[in-house]
Amino acid sequence: MSSIKVKSGIRKRQLYAAYRNNPRIGIVAGAGVTANTGVLTFSALVLRMLEYMQKNNLIRESHGWISPFIAKQRQALYTEDSKTISPEEIAVFIKENLEEKKISFEKLLKNALYQDASVSSIVSRSAFEQNSTLNAIISFCAARPNTNIASLPKKKNNQDNSAKSSIETNSKIGGILTTNYDNLIEGAFHTKYRVKRLKPVTRPTSLEEIKGRIVIPVYHIHGYIRYLGSEDEVDDETPPVIMSEIDYINSFYDPLGFSNYISMSFLRKFPCIFIGSAMTDKNLRRYLYHLNKNKVKPKTLDNKFAILHLADTTQPEFTDNILESYGVKTIWIKDFIEIYHILKSMYTSYEGITDEDWDYVVNYRWP
Repeated sequence: MSSIKVKSGIRKRQLYAAYRNNPRIGIVAGAGVTANTGVLTFSALVLRMLEYMQKNNLIRESHGWISPFIAKQRQALYTEDSKTISPEEIAVFIKENLEEKKISFEKLLKNALYQDASVSSIVSRSAFEQNSTLNAIISFCAARPNTNIASLPKKKNNQDNSAKSSIETNSKIGGILTTNYDNLIEGAFHTKYRVKRLKPVTRPTSLEEIKGRIVIPVYHIHGYIRYLGSEDEVDDETPPVIMSEIDYINSFYDPLGFSNYISMSFLRKFPCIFIGSAMTDKNLRRYLYHLNKNKVKPKTLDNKFAILHLADTTQPEFTDNILESYGVKTIWIKDFIEIYHILKSMYTSYEGITDEDWDYVVNYRWP
């Protein structure tokens, strides 16, 4: 364990250097980012969808085994029981057996996804105030006007831009890549700062700049389900949700599809920090494998870092070694509040950025 601690310390310094020395970095966000905001992790989400189907008579045929099956699978989430069915397989059953005349798959997913989330017409402040990881990420994406990282740079004549805007985005962030279906990261940023500067992107043609102000794109590579009402449902041009085992297989055979195209480009272009990800997603590991196996690699591929919680594994040394084979350096933490401190240290490591600048975005209250 001591070697893990030493490695983590070294990798933190490497992470801060990657942030300082590269024009932009990428954030890869997993389910752990919004888990404390009422959004279920993948395994729990598919079980809730299946339960909703049964209770509302949305299954094509009657299956008496479903209730005990759900109970057993839920119990297995909190034990080391190996006799479980993968969530990707359960998602196959859901798609194959859903009575679509009564409800669409996307509507079913939306009902399950936001059932316990702190959302209505907007994301509530409690969504990020009670979730230190989500708050740290949206704060990291913001910048105090007229600082070295502000997306709208200070003019040459030193004219103060703060009169036009009391918050900017962090120009050091090239984007957020997420496997999450929800848009709570974007919604939480909007609630906290009252500006829509984190933009969900579900197709390659989406713009990333609006009226001279840089918008941070949030790429939803597995699909996108908004928390708002029916008028804001996903349109026909939005790529389908990748959830079932069959979906993963289909995405594998579509090299020019949105998920593959965006992910490979993103991971090749930016040094990245993985936050809230268990690093088990099949597609992410496939992208990392293909990028890491190349003999000639850009320097950005040497700068992939993942923050993982020690309590989530019984063998951190083994996991550490496996992820290194994918080109990812693991930073191990004992408590999730450490994510906040890591992001703060990254943020303030850049030239001219102080603790006061970080406190400004963390404690920001819109005028």
